[in-house]
Amino acid sequence: MDKQQKLKKEFYEHCQCCGSDLGININAACLNLFGFIMGLISFISCGILLLYSSLIFLLRYFFTVIIFNEEFFLTIGLISFISLFLFCLISRFMPKLLFEKLDYEKVEKE
Repeated sequence: MDKQQKLKKEFYEHCQCCGSDLGININAACLNLFGFIMGLISFISCGILLLYSSLIFLLRYFFTVIIFNEEFFLTIGLISFISLFLFCLISRFMPKLLFEKLDYEKVEKE
């Protein structure tokens, strides 16, 4: 097996982005700072939206207390939708902004 085939084999083993010759490893450990910040914003905003929605449902269902702040709900919903949409859009078209590039020369030596 020549060097180019070894690199491609390593690429297909270590990369989860459909083998598109980007050389980008999509793992949580390989997010760069911008990718980490985008992922964190998406995770936190979706978590708050989920917790707030479940709190509203449980209070209304069990205690008949209605505390629904429409502005807060819409704001968090928009933030979570936009951040998830941007993260998916950037990871699809410009993944080098979010993920670190692997050095396959180093991978081959190990």
